[in-house]
Amino acid sequence: MAVDALLQLMSSPELPSFYKRTGEYLKKVILEAQLPLVIKTLRYKIGDLELDDAPEESLNQRATSVECYKLLWYCAEQLPYHKFIDIWG
Repeated sequence: MAVDALLQLMSSPELPSFYKRTGEYLKKVILEAQLPLVIKTLRYKIGDLELDDAPEESLNQRATSVECYKLLWYCAEQLPYHKFIDIWG
């Protein structure tokens, strides 16, 4: 439940430092079995961020994107390459 709640917080409109802290918390609580959920959720979150071009949201979007990419990198480091690609696929 903690992972789900933290992933939802990554979608909330907050200050950029909030996303960094949330990403760090996620890294601490993610179990290997939860990696597929995290990868799929972040993949779609990044896609949504790239589609939204509203200028007033650009700072929050960039902060969220950076932290999403950092989390994806962390997940990729935790799994063999072929498993990460299968989940991403």
